[in-house]
Amino acid sequence: MKNTGTCLLLLLLQSCFMVTTDVHASSPASNIQFFGQLVNAPCVVEMRSSNQVVVMGQVTDDELQVPGSWGDPTAFQIRLEDCDTSIRQTASVAFTGSPDNSDPQVFKTGYGRTPAKDVGLGIFDGKGNLLVPNSTPLSFEALNEGETVLRYTAKYRSTGQDVTPGDASVLVNFYVLYQ
Repeated sequence: MKNTGTCLLLLLLQSCFMVTTDVHASSPASNIQFFGQLVNAPCVVEMRSSNQVVVMGQVTDDELQVPGSWGDPTAFQIRLEDCDTSIRQTASVAFTGSPDNSDPQVFKTGYGRTPAKDVGLGIFDGKGNLLVPNSTPLSFEALNEGETVLRYTAKYRSTGQDVTPGDASVLVNFYVLYQ
């Protein structure tokens, strides 16, 4: 009787530690999207530079009351990797997007339910030149073998008399041009 009790106890313990391989539950099919691009260029744009977010912060409407006045600059950069200077020696960036209706020298800002009014966004190259939306760059910078960093600044600009607070976000695309 003692052996039977021990055997039952061992069988009970063994059943507690058994692992089953049957799978009974399933989920709906899901997908993964892979994005990439094959390029014929002397450099590749660093992943973090491709879809970056530049935080402009908050600017008071008092700073932009005079039409044509600029807010403080916010620096950002575009990094190029794996540059081969035997292919091309210089690079620049063209910025594209919607120009402001009142001031086509800057990009239109303001989206959502409460957009800012009479405010645009200007982008400047490392030499301080304003880069007009949808135009050819004014200058090119020398590429470095390996990595090249292109530096820019962005500033809000008053584009009218009635600057109104609100969302001043803007989507700008860019293209790297080589010579």
